Amino acid sequence: MKRLGLWLGLLSATFIPMARTDAHGLGNQKLEQVEAGPYLVSAWTDPKDVSVEDELHVTVSVQDQEKDFILDADVQINAVLASDSSTTKSQQATHDNAAQKLFYEAPLRLDKTGRWQITIVIDGELGQGTASFELDVAEASNKWTRWLWPALGITAVVIILAFGMYRKNKPQGSK
Repeated sequence: MKRLGLWLGLLSATFIPMARTDAHGLGNQKLEQVEAGPYLVSAWTDPKDVSVEDELHVTVSVQDQEKDFILDADVQINAVLASDSSTTKSQQATHDNAAQKLFYEAPLRLDKTGRWQITIVIDGELGQGTASFELDVAEASNKWTRWLWPALGITAVVIILAFGMYRKNKPQGSK
């Protein structure tokens, strides 16, 4: 009986809602060495599926035509909601925000659903350049889904344990 209590205690710990954790990597590539004036620009977004509750990270690589990294440019990330051009967000991208210090990164919170036009504006010694891509932002996810898989897993384990206990305690002569 002690063993069953221990197992049930351990299993009940899985009822704690799973918090979403974001590994901070480059993310999903949106641009790959696209010409932006005198620069070659690559861009990534993270997380993969952006919702209104997420903090979006836009990571940008700026290179010259010889593919050397440009580390002293002014990089601005501008976002405009396609269905309402008066809804805009803007953020300076810096090396301080980036995990990889050869890149620039800016955090943005896009708080309206729909398609957004993301424009990267670069101003440096070589001149100015811009590059753009589109990004879809979804509704916030349902919080109850955090409980779904742990609840199903615990239910399955409890059924298996109960069946095992029943078979173990079943009298030898009965079928």
